Amino acid sequence: MLYRRYTVVLKDDKGNEKRVEKLFVTGNVVQLHDNPGSPFSFNLAVSRGEGRDPIYVNRIAVRRDAPYLAAFKRLKLGQQLHCEINVTVSDKLDPQGKHYENLWLMTFEWGRRPADKEDSTSF
Repeated sequence: MLYRRYTVVLKDDKGNEKRVEKLFVTGNVVQLHDNPGSPFSFNLAVSRGEGRDPIYVNRIAVRRDAPYLAAFKRLKLGQQLHCEINVTVSDKLDPQGKHYENLWLMTFEWGRRPADKEDSTSF
């Protein structure tokens, strides 16, 4: 299982520091969202081992101007991805009083592909 969250301190050209939350995760695509007016997004299931429920990372957004957007729209469910995700925190609060977090895909690598389902009885 790879599910790590870090706070990274970045410096700009002027020497100002900015804190960025990073999430590094490896999981399998379980759902795709391509709603008009919203960024394309997907959900990942991160396996925690046999007999344990997976961790779900929901609504990972892909920028509309990302060069790999077309490839993501053709993803198959079950595709494994290794992702670096930026976590931005909104000023808005959810019903539990926590700030909403927006997840944005920064970089990724393809993992294992899902097996093609073929009819084994056909010749």
